[in-house]
Amino acid sequence: MKGHGNVTLNWHGDVLVGRYSGSFNLEGLEIARQSTYQYLDSVDFNTWYRIIIYDADAYASPEVIALAHSNEEQDITLGCLGIVRVTSSELQRGIFKSLQPDGSRAFIFVNTLEQAFIEIAKMKANHLAKDC
Repeated sequence: MKGHGNVTLNWHGDVLVGRYSGSFNLEGLEIARQSTYQYLDSVDFNTWYRIIIYDADAYASPEVIALAHSNEEQDITLGCLGIVRVTSSELQRGIFKSLQPDGSRAFIFVNTLEQAFIEIAKMKANHLAKDC
């Protein structure tokens, strides 16, 4: 089956920002995941952060969302210290929250990219304080 869904990835310092749009199927999510690996291979960070932006037209089946959550948990083993999600609506946010796996990291949701960078800055400050 052909992959559906679009992702655009960009580094902002040690923050990988991914913008997801369109209807994702399993194949489309796998393509997005491979793109993430390529971006991680392109830098020399031991630790990094992630912002995931869901455009208003981004959606997926519960099966695809569950796989996305699994991929995000794998990011921890790849050095990701925190993820912030930017959602376009309360409905979108509610769907992602309702499908959050038990025992996974608490999801942080915000409404704008600017708010996401503020949350990332707080995470970085907490990590620095713990290292002292």
